[in-house]
Amino acid sequence: MSVPRLLSLDLSTNCGWALMERGSPPTFGTEKLPPAFGGEQGRRFARLYEWLSDMLALHSFDAIAYERPILPRKSGDLATTMDTLTLLWGLCTVVQMFAHQAGMRCIACPVEQAKITLTGSRLAKKDQMVRAAMTDLNWKVADDHQADAGACGLWAYEQLWPKARPQ
Repeated sequence: MSVPRLLSLDLSTNCGWALMERGSPPTFGTEKLPPAFGGEQGRRFARLYEWLSDMLALHSFDAIAYERPILPRKSGDLATTMDTLTLLWGLCTVVQMFAHQAGMRCIACPVEQAKITLTGSRLAKKDQMVRAAMTDLNWKVADDHQADAGACGLWAYEQLWPKARPQ
């Protein structure tokens, strides 16, 4: 039986990605989505779908994970506008639709869980995520998007394909 492969994503206009397989270091990248004009996100959604198709053809992964967007709890908690929320949840929808059509599993990773998995702290900042990825795991990440995708992937991989537990 072959080792399953996971494509893990940090969804935004700069989509960090990590291709993960147990026993091998992840491959990382960042896919920049095109600009939106007049708040129209359709071209970004279409580009993400095309890119996922290209990635599947190139890397043949078995499942997709993505970091679930954070919703602001009250006004002023985050600098998140309605356009940003529309973009982030739309990107999640595209990923779920792609996974469904490809017949593969798709899992959403809570942000706090990704942070805990990589750093041990649910309050880790972006620079701490990058430092943990580079120093603790010796990952070759170029930015926080890639570190976040890797953290999400670490958690999601174990949810989808847990290591055998000793009897």
